[in-house]
Amino acid sequence: MKKESKTDKLIKRYFGISGPLDEFRRSEIGKACTSSLVWTQLILSLACLVAFLVAEYSPEIVGHYFPFVVLFIMLIGGQNAYHKTVDKGVQNNDQEERDPLNVTKKQLRNRAITLAISLPCILFAYTIFTKSLRQHQAFWTTFLKALSNPKVLVLFFILFFFIGVIFACIYYYLQVDDVRKD
Repeated sequence: MKKESKTDKLIKRYFGISGPLDEFRRSEIGKACTSSLVWTQLILSLACLVAFLVAEYSPEIVGHYFPFVVLFIMLIGGQNAYHKTVDKGVQNNDQEERDPLNVTKKQLRNRAITLAISLPCILFAYTIFTKSLRQHQAFWTTFLKALSNPKVLVLFFILFFFIGVIFACIYYYLQVDDVRKD
């Protein structure tokens, strides 16, 4: 029996395929990924053009926010490829073929809570880090100044409640149906 390559395992995991990776599935995934890659490249080219034009007037805004724009465009491109394969029926499996996730609902809930807490903290630390680099100050000095500023704390709690909770809910509710029944 031939062992699966790491590429095949990655493709099956990303696209949610539990059965064999036959030629139909492989060709449909290739078509969807190719078209998504072309559109993503065109959109990124236009985004780079806009960033180049905006950088003339405010380079700090481009330097701070452009990586997030690129990440957002790449995530949309990946989801576009995934949804194109869903429309083609690549993920259609028998329910008997599907194995339940090897986690309980409590473990999944704890992972979602960890995501809801850690994601805003990471974004907060990243914002403080970039601010300290721009102001040529030590990270801890900027961090302590930010903690003493009520506007920054309000921003942190907005990030916590909106971004963290939204991503945690998405993570939890996308996987809660596949959890093993204990």
